[in-house]
Amino acid sequence: MIKAVFFDIDGTLIDHDTKMMPDSTKEALALLQNRGIKVFVATGRSPINLDVVRSNFAFDGYLCCNGQYCFNNEEIIYEKYINNEDLKTLLPYINENNIPVLFAEVTKSYSNIHNYCLDESAKHLNDERYPIKNAKDIVNQKVVQMMAYIDEKDDQEFLKYAPHCKSVRWTPRFADIIPIDGGKNVGIDRIIDYYGISLDETMAFGDGNNDIAMLNHVKIGVAMGNADISVKEASDFVTKSVNEDGIYFALENFSLI
Repeated sequence: MIKAVFFDIDGTLIDHDTKMMPDSTKEALALLQNRGIKVFVATGRSPINLDVVRSNFAFDGYLCCNGQYCFNNEEIIYEKYINNEDLKTLLPYINENNIPVLFAEVTKSYSNIHNYCLDESAKHLNDERYPIKNAKDIVNQKVVQMMAYIDEKDDQEFLKYAPHCKSVRWTPRFADIIPIDGGKNVGIDRIIDYYGISLDETMAFGDGNNDIAMLNHVKIGVAMGNADISVKEASDFVTKSVNEDGIYFALENFSLI
């Protein structure tokens, strides 16, 4: 029996174009909770960028920054930060090469340089332009995730300067840089351990490449109809797209609602 369901945000709970959560999704989430099934957000977003879902529904908990920061309404369940030695070696490299990077802490985000793509990212999340922080002020901070605006072919070169990190992507525009032993699958393990739920009692929905580890990890992995082909191939079931009531359709298909 499924006791916990994890949902990505962008392209899963929220339509990329309308930035809205379908009414059918809200109804499906409520029906799950009414059956005693816990519902969790599992996103690459930072905790400060959750209003788009928190304003629509009262989730049981949140897995943020691709699994690096997990919490519920009572407490922090799990937290893991970027190795500070990696920050020391990485910062000179990105500044010398003018690579725009967004550094996310739990309560704030900032960048090393101003760049149009960072401004677009801020606008997407309804933020103002990210503030700039000097390298010497970043190196000792508790950075939970970095977003590096580099081409995918440059990921490995970037990671040479952050050997304790890895790249997970859901868009070609930037790479989410997280600890090498991190991921949404790790965050799921921490959350279900906290609630006493087994992995055989879990289900997850996603659409991006950073969701693949999560979909492979849970008992039932569901790819949205609008998902990348690699995500669909990694899933147990492909539902309809987010704006075609895909979440409701899949949960009904598995007789969970």
